Amino acid sequence: MIFQKPMSKQQTPQFLFANKILQVTQDYNYLGLKLTTNGKFTIAMKQLADKAKHAMFSTKKKVDFHSLNPKLAIKIFDSIISPILLYNSETTSSGHLDTTSNIENVENASSPILSQPVESGLMGTSEKCMRFLHKSAEELRQSEEADAQQEQERIETQNEQQLTEEHLEDLRKTRESQVPSEPDIAEDHVIFCVRHVDLGVVTHAFLPQEKIAAVHDWIGSLQKQPEHFRFYLPRGNVLTAEQSMVLASRCTLTMEVCEAETPTAASYPFGSPTVHHSESYSPQETVSSGSSNNPPQILMEGDEDVNEEDTRAAQLLQSLEQRRQEAFQMFLDEKHVIFSKTNLVQQLLDLYADDGLSGYKMRVTIDEYDTLVMVFCVSSLPCSGSNFFQRMAEHYTLALQSLYSDSVYEALGRLMENQFLMCGTLPLKLVEALLHQLVAARVDENCPERSLLSMMTTRERRVINDANYGRNFCTARILEILAAYGVQTFPHPDNIKAIVVEVARAQLVRKPFYALTRMKEGMSATFRSLVTTDDIAAMYRVCVPTTRNILNILYSDPKDPEEAKTFRWLLRYVSELSKESASSLLHFATACEMIIPGKRVKVEFETCPK
Repeated sequence: MIFQKPMSKQQTPQFLFANKILQVTQDYNYLGLKLTTNGKFTIAMKQLADKAKHAMFSTKKKVDFHSLNPKLAIKIFDSIISPILLYNSETTSSGHLDTTSNIENVENASSPILSQPVESGLMGTSEKCMRFLHKSAEELRQSEEADAQQEQERIETQNEQQLTEEHLEDLRKTRESQVPSEPDIAEDHVIFCVRHVDLGVVTHAFLPQEKIAAVHDWIGSLQKQPEHFRFYLPRGNVLTAEQSMVLASRCTLTMEVCEAETPTAASYPFGSPTVHHSESYSPQETVSSGSSNNPPQILMEGDEDVNEEDTRAAQLLQSLEQRRQEAFQMFLDEKHVIFSKTNLVQQLLDLYADDGLSGYKMRVTIDEYDTLVMVFCVSSLPCSGSNFFQRMAEHYTLALQSLYSDSVYEALGRLMENQFLMCGTLPLKLVEALLHQLVAARVDENCPERSLLSMMTTRERRVINDANYGRNFCTARILEILAAYGVQTFPHPDNIKAIVVEVARAQLVRKPFYALTRMKEGMSATFRSLVTTDDIAAMYRVCVPTTRNILNILYSDPKDPEEAKTFRWLLRYVSELSKESASSLLHFATACEMIIPGKRVKVEFETCPK
């Protein structure tokens, strides 16, 4: 450590440590009480302050440097601090410094500091300092090498991912270029249905002379992933690329992801180079050894060929209808009311404010037209200017920001009970969890989550499902969706399932609890015991207008091949509709938003005159 005094008033004091100048400004206390530098504080500067304080306390006297003559202050600095800096430390000089003129020898022998040994403190000897410096330099070098290695690994991983993505995209484009165009509707064709692992059931039309290889190309062109896959028939047989299209044209194929494609011709419609097999190679042996007899059970869930749940739902609804008819026979009196089309909702609420109307057979006249159907209106209540129900994608939920009296909620409960007992219908446009609480007084474990997803748009539902099942976790989109529900927890793959369940229970169980409780006050105990949670689930399964349910209720009696061909075209058109479009089609054709159990829709044909 070297201290260099200023040679003139324009210069400032300087410290040299390991032949490097430590820049120090003139604005500091020489005893280390305050040090201001225009560079970084080093270990040496910190120790300088500690030594100066120790020296000041050892003098056992108060020294005010602000009132001292500058020359005297420098002298005191030399006599107190310099000996401590030089004690047990190696004093060096550089070639450009005159240590004789710039560093004063310590002459103040009467200082109590010089009469007793001083410990080396934090700094230690030169040997310790050098060991410390070497150790720090080695740790720095190792850290830099580790950082460089990690950066290199990151770059290599990124390059590999980029190459993989490019390969998959090239593969998809090659498959897409080899997909045969769909034939005209007037041509002879077959419609293929495949249960895709990501996209669900997808359909495509092919010419009958095409091979299964064309189906591989078509499925492979839809997405970059999966790269390798194969198809199963409902009986569990694996399809090969050489087989005819007609063999699987009347069923839904199951798609299974595999590590490598079966080495048959099915492997080579994708732009891969042709591989010449040896004479001993047998495609049939490879297919038999590389696949199981049955497809995974999860891929078969919800298949149109498997209708056990539909059968059970139909049986439950039939039993519920019998119980409803028995309860309806207890209605002895009939009440006739006249409504106008304007302000209909408010008239219904005023009518059902009377708690004695639940047991009447209501005969309603609306602007001179009689009707026996009491429609549970999901529209705005004009009494407050805000919506009692709020539209959320496919279903409605209670708009609880609107403040209604208890009598309004009770009137809605009586209206719902009377509607069900007379017509056998419930307001299925409400989310399922609300109806479970309202009628059955309890909610199944998975019902709130399922109901919350039905309130989301198709895009939002796909994002949440992909995150729940580990297919794709898009943090930005998930945050955007959860922000609408006031979620402050940051989502990640480990907690997304718990977050969705908590949001569902908060929005559909706890939040509407009071309103639903008041609505139940308007219902009789007999009605609440009449309908169970299984009955409600069956009604949602059968009556909600999905593509499958609409296809099940459509039928026709074609009189000629042209009508039969047109009806097949209609079924194909409906099968490709989204859930929202299918619901709109039902509403357009029947003026009803729900499917009535036991009722079907007949398609008739009319030939326009030429």
